Order: sequence, then C-alpha cells, then structure tokens
Amino acid sequence: MAGEEARGLRFPAASELIEYLEAVRAAVVPKVAAMTDDELGQIVMLRPWGERTKADHIMQTLIAHGADHFGRVILARAILGKDVFGF
Repeated sequence: MAGEEARGLRFPAASELIEYLEAVRAAVVPKVAAMTDDELGQIVMLRPWGERTKADHIMQTLIAHGADHFGRVILARAILGKDVFGF
C-alpha cells in the first residue's frame, strides 16, 4: 500500500471495532472447536501461505499472526507512553 493511501485509511470507532471482533470470534471459535482431528489434518491452500494442514493455517494465521499485530499495538502504546493493557 502506498504511503498516501495508508495515511488516508479511516478506522471505525473503538466500540464498532470491538463489536465486529466479537462477531468474528462468535462465528469462528465454535467452528474451530468442532473440527475433528481428520478435518484439522486436511491439506488446504491458503494464499499467500501455500498448502498446509488446516491446523497449521489456524495456528499460523489466526494465532501467531494475530499475536504479532497485538504485540505491535502494545509496542506502539508503550512508545507513546500509554497504558499497555497491563502487560
């Protein structure tokens, strides 16, 4: 994304973002929890990460990738001298 385009991004109010994230969690967590070992072991293509098992994609994309973003938010808040959510 070009710098000008990135600076033009506008984010929703925190309450709207939290509402969206809660809706995503409510849809995703039960689906993943209900997956069998056979389903989790299926090889699937997920671009740009390639072919992996569903379990590997879940761990890489949903867990590790999300944690990386969360860590960046904590770092940015710390640099700005703001509360870092108790961490």
